[in-house]
Amino acid sequence: MNKSIYQYSLRIWLTTLLVSPPIAFIVSYTKNVNSFWEIIAGLFLFEGYAIGFGLLFSLPSVVLFYFVSLRTSKLSAAIRSKRLILISFASTLLLITFSILLGGLNQLYNFENVGYISSYGLVVILSLIFYKLPFERKQQPTGRL
Repeated sequence: MNKSIYQYSLRIWLTTLLVSPPIAFIVSYTKNVNSFWEIIAGLFLFEGYAIGFGLLFSLPSVVLFYFVSLRTSKLSAAIRSKRLILISFASTLLLITFSILLGGLNQLYNFENVGYISSYGLVVILSLIFYKLPFERKQQPTGRL
C-alpha cells in the first residue's frame, strides 16, 4: 500500500463527503423554506443523512479510486493527463454510486436530483484539480550539468 496515494484518495473522499452535502442542501432545498432556523435545522439533518449514506455507498468507490490512482501514478504520462484520468474515473464512480443510490440511471436526470449530483461532481472535480497529486512532486536536481 502506497501511503501517500492512500492519503490522497482519503483526502479527496473526505472533502467530497463533508463539503458536498451543504452545497447540495443550499442548491436543492432552501427554495421552499421560510425561516433561517428551519434552514439550519434542515441542514444538520440533511448533513447527517448525506454523510451516513455517503459513507455506506461510497466505500467501494474510494477503494477503486485508490487502485486507479496507484496505477495512474506508474504511467509515464504528463501530470495533466494523469489528472484527467482521475477526474474521468471519479466522475464515473460518482454517477455509478448515485445510480445505485437513486434506483437507476434514469433517476440521475430527474430535476430534483440534478442539484444534488452536480454539487458532488463539482466538489470532486475541484478537489482533484486543486489537491496536489502525490506523484506530482518535482525530482530533485542531481547537481550535474
